[in-house]
Amino acid sequence: PLFVVQLLASLREEGYLHLRLSPCRWTWDLEQIIDLKISDNVLELLMKEMEKLSPELQSGLKVASCLGSYVKKSTLDIMSNDVGVDLREVLYEVSRKGFMDDVGDRFR
Repeated sequence: PLFVVQLLASLREEGYLHLRLSPCRWTWDLEQIIDLKISDNVLELLMKEMEKLSPELQSGLKVASCLGSYVKKSTLDIMSNDVGVDLREVLYEVSRKGFMDDVGDRFR
């Protein structure tokens, strides 16, 4: 599901998918999408999407990746003081972009 979500989000952001309101439906130009030569490699797609993130969000992902498969928000608060960046807010934004899940007291 992550690959499909990221792929569709990427196509929408790049203007290949459009939401029409009347009637309410998605539209696209299949020929243009085929010409994109989109990789079916999940890692390649995610790396391409991560490169589009701001340097601050990329740094937040790097910090989170060093902490394991999940990170407690209380840990982020402690680390934020040391690095001078609100890591909790950074990871909220990263989760809104679909790269992590915001689950109760932690991100994963």
